[in-house]
Amino acid sequence: MTIWPRLQGRLSTALGRARGGLGHIDGRSGGQLLGWAARSGAGGGALRVGMFGGRRFLAGTVANIFRGDLAEAGIGDGHHGFAFALTPELLSAAARAGGMVTLRALDPPGHEIGSLPLAAPAGAPPPRGQVPAALQDRLFGAMAALSFRRELPMPDGAAPALEPHALLFEPRDPARGGFAYGAYLRDRFGLPDGDGRDFLRWYLRHYAGLRNGLRVPIPARMIAELNAPAGPGGLSLATCLLQDSPAEVEEDFEAIYRWAARQVRAIHCADCLVPDRYADGLAGVPAEWQGRDWAPSRYMLRLRADEPALAALDLSTHTGRRWLALSMLALAVADPCTLRYLPAGLIERALDERAGESPFSAFVRAQSVPGAPVLTRADYAAALRLSGYDLDRGRFASLTAAGDRLEAAALPPAPGPVETDVQIIGPFGKSSGLGQAARLSALMLDKTGLRINRVDFDLDNPAPDQGAAGTGPCRRARVNLIHLNAESVPLAFAYLPDVFSGAYNIGYFFWELDSPADCHRLGMGLLDEIWVSGDYGVEIYRPATGRPVTNVGMCVAEMPEVDRAQARAGLRARFGFARDSFVFFLSFDSFSFVRRKNPAGAVRAFRDAFPNDPGVRLVIKTQNRRRISDPAHRAEWDGIEAAMRADPRIAVLDETMDHAALWHLMAGCDAYLSLHRSEGWGFGMIEAMALRVPVVCTAYSGNMAFCNDDTAFLVGASPVEAAPGDYIFVRPGQCWGEPDHAQAVAQLRAVRGDAALRDARAGAAWCNVQDRFAADAVAGRYAARLRRILEGR
Repeated sequence: MTIWPRLQGRLSTALGRARGGLGHIDGRSGGQLLGWAARSGAGGGALRVGMFGGRRFLAGTVANIFRGDLAEAGIGDGHHGFAFALTPELLSAAARAGGMVTLRALDPPGHEIGSLPLAAPAGAPPPRGQVPAALQDRLFGAMAALSFRRELPMPDGAAPALEPHALLFEPRDPARGGFAYGAYLRDRFGLPDGDGRDFLRWYLRHYAGLRNGLRVPIPARMIAELNAPAGPGGLSLATCLLQDSPAEVEEDFEAIYRWAARQVRAIHCADCLVPDRYADGLAGVPAEWQGRDWAPSRYMLRLRADEPALAALDLSTHTGRRWLALSMLALAVADPCTLRYLPAGLIERALDERAGESPFSAFVRAQSVPGAPVLTRADYAAALRLSGYDLDRGRFASLTAAGDRLEAAALPPAPGPVETDVQIIGPFGKSSGLGQAARLSALMLDKTGLRINRVDFDLDNPAPDQGAAGTGPCRRARVNLIHLNAESVPLAFAYLPDVFSGAYNIGYFFWELDSPADCHRLGMGLLDEIWVSGDYGVEIYRPATGRPVTNVGMCVAEMPEVDRAQARAGLRARFGFARDSFVFFLSFDSFSFVRRKNPAGAVRAFRDAFPNDPGVRLVIKTQNRRRISDPAHRAEWDGIEAAMRADPRIAVLDETMDHAALWHLMAGCDAYLSLHRSEGWGFGMIEAMALRVPVVCTAYSGNMAFCNDDTAFLVGASPVEAAPGDYIFVRPGQCWGEPDHAQAVAQLRAVRGDAALRDARAGAAWCNVQDRFAADAVAGRYAARLRRILEGR
């Protein structure tokens, strides 16, 4: 989501057109449309952002997501990012509106943020009927959602079991977050222990906004605390916590309206943090309107003042009041909390079918294409259920039987019997080592004869997208193989449908330090078993958990046939090297932490090994280098770039490439170099071996599953304590390996100077990889372990 390298240019463009407002559409990524919006002056709070197809309103969100690049550029406090989830429903609405969408601020200064084509046009919009055109435009997205949802399978209404999820809500010391998921977040984000209310403020304002519409877990006891009176006139603790200053805590109806209509929706907590006393006050009918047909509530009247299309309705007429009331039911499709703020009896009257078609159905069909079917009460209830609201019970489905709030509770459980043996959940669409591991596990499981389902899940994974072909929705399975690192496992349980209850849940972990991080504990506790790729992983996790820790291994991808001579010529031509240059090559993702990958150590060893050799070259292949923002890692790169300026033999390529292109580049080098401080596995090294490229590497961590003195030019390492800024989630005493510089220099000279030794080790490495790490070989280990698990269930 970071855009720092291009931000200044975008800012100048935004400033030129903003008329008091700033903003930019960054583009589509990970199934979302990302951007930012802010006022040009200070203050005023987060802006609401609307998506329009022409004049037709499609969807809205709030620009309140924190982005470090905006804060660094001096744009407010950085809480100005937004994200529209590009659901099939929204894309369908955009197509019906013509395909081209415009984003505009809904609050002053009301500036246009940008436009882009979002979908191919799909038919003409419905003709104008008796409902005013401005009102039809405002309700277009809601009408499109109703039309889209009625074509979907009807949810069966069954509540998910949520058996392992109770662990998320186990009580913890308030200084640690108050509950297990809160303590996990303190560890994951490095928040200091301290005042519980400071954590609640951070959790609601920062973290809930970051989740972009997903319902963050909140235990029942915390909901009660947040809804309890704590300010003037009985304002809730949550209302008081989220004001920017004490002066904004007002004792009047306006404060309650602002909370219910704006603030609680901005943090996506309208299902649980609007106390009944608030809702009752908002739903009340003012004295001057009582006794009138379709009388409006206080909330309806106040919302009407904010919405030009509603303000145009003449409430002195029966028709105007009816249209306002029925508009509330339409708006509730996206925001079911609206229903709590309507007068008693209004919902039932609007949906009354005793005389035939209900008033709401007639209102909807008046804005639809001719011949549109009647919308029944059951149709409307099903549409609301997809937004997490149970119309018949008048409650949100996101609240569990125990009163805890959880996204997974609102998601219908996967239908049907258990017909899947193993379900793989992981970042299938990501161009990263974790994504590659998930794809390779799926490849191996396809060879086992078991029934497999793939689910793409990449929440909080910043790696570039490459598409997730072959994946689908969650299903019920006998075994779930969760291909996420331990710190991400709680996210799967919190935000995916409950496919975990009644299943055997395995986490496949990679980790680089010599013991688990504190934020790994909750993830480990949610699982039945942990899988790792080698003995290094067993040594990390087995002492830390009572769960089985199984070394099932990891395979190497099947390499394409590469003409090495052609690849060598291509690499040298790309970088302008002489044909007889000896090229060392190292590759890594800059998101994988530069200090861990240690390219600076590789540069230093290269320059010390060959101070006066014009025939050697070093290529550093990375991706996401310009997207990292951590000062320590930027400083590391600054040092590398200084070395490049001083030594023209060193080249850096910062580019996301598909695997075929990367492997072709790798095959053109003479030796692969990895002076890492730690690796969970080491895909680059094993892929080089599969290409018959000799490898110089640190003799430490996960790569030792396939590296030895016969297969690699090993560089010894000494255990050293990792500093907090070196890597994620570091706690005192955790170690990794510091490669021996003198040995690295010697091994670089050896691989450069001895062609016979070079060829012998590359050949031995290739044979080792084919015998022990080909997909067929490792698939047998997967199958053996899974069949033992399945036989016991």
